[in-house]
Amino acid sequence: MPNVTRRVSRRRVYQALPLLVGAALLASACSSASQTSASSPAAAGGTSSSAALSMSSVKSIVATGDPMIELTGLGKGYFTDEGLTVSPTRTTSGSSDVALLVSGSVQFLLGGSAAIIAKQAGAPVKVIMAVNKGSDETLDISKKFAAAHNIPTTSTTAAQVNAQLEALKGSHITIGVTNTTGDGYNYLTAALRSRGITIGPGKDVNIISTGGAPQLVAAYETGKLDAFSITPPYTARADSVQVPLSLVTPDSQSGFFYVLTTDSMIAQHPDTVQAFVNAMVKSWQFATTSPAQAEAAAAPLYLKYNGTYTPGQIQTVFTELSKDWSSVVVSPSEFAGTVNVVTLAQPTQKLTVTYADTVDNTFVNKALASAGVSASASASSSGS
Repeated sequence: MPNVTRRVSRRRVYQALPLLVGAALLASACSSASQTSASSPAAAGGTSSSAALSMSSVKSIVATGDPMIELTGLGKGYFTDEGLTVSPTRTTSGSSDVALLVSGSVQFLLGGSAAIIAKQAGAPVKVIMAVNKGSDETLDISKKFAAAHNIPTTSTTAAQVNAQLEALKGSHITIGVTNTTGDGYNYLTAALRSRGITIGPGKDVNIISTGGAPQLVAAYETGKLDAFSITPPYTARADSVQVPLSLVTPDSQSGFFYVLTTDSMIAQHPDTVQAFVNAMVKSWQFATTSPAQAEAAAAPLYLKYNGTYTPGQIQTVFTELSKDWSSVVVSPSEFAGTVNVVTLAQPTQKLTVTYADTVDNTFVNKALASAGVSASASASSSGS
């Protein structure tokens, strides 16, 4: 079993999110006096190569769920080409990541459903780019349990995955997640509830939290769980039946990872934001048109930030993630899909956030135009 990055549990973290965001806002206010507005041609909408960037060194958080686009760009030198020095760090938890972003400790991060809840809690953040459509979350069911409960083992089409999920009715399966507030829980629960599958002790499905990814995998391996839900690389197991949730609604209609930055970065360093997005779009183009070369560029950095894996394991992860890289534009329907996932999974969350308040496609549209790709073509490729 490869070494894996320990994930901090997000249990009750959404309830505490306003406090985290408030503390981050206070820290941000204390440091805002030292920030200066951008005055270069790039800040006015030009390219980063036309002048020195107003902020040329940034930090980002590389999500363990789908880091491949950013890691490909780092490996290919696209950020350096844009005049940026990017120092990535591994993810900790959704809410803590947002607090780091708001405080200015990092300038960019990848966020899933936590991004929507953070915005609802008052975080001054914007979604500036899509990374992948659908969900990287995969439900792994032990082959022994699947055989005993007639759960189909083939999962290459939406119809097949739907059949797997429907077979969970009456199974009383115990599924583990790292916590009951994060993406592993949200996307799984949304898929189950939308099909009328009941959740709780003694019901169709019982979902329990174990803590971080190592604890989750250990609980499964020792037979304490019948199944578990998480992202690659943890899910490619020979002893399991995989149920890729990205193939079915409502997960397939949602964004999973977005690029986030703060309102202050957009206001004070738009040239830097543009440069970051430019590099990400170049990386997306390369990864989708030359996947073998992109995987080779990302692999050494994947080892650095996500643990020790064999070349075959990294290639499998890249292949699994790349199927969802259809568009980098965040569409209204995609945003509505993410809101729907959170609403289904966390019914006590009263979401009033809007697409207009949360999404800013300005930077990704400019990057696509510079690359000769129309925003409408990018959006339509995702089926949005």
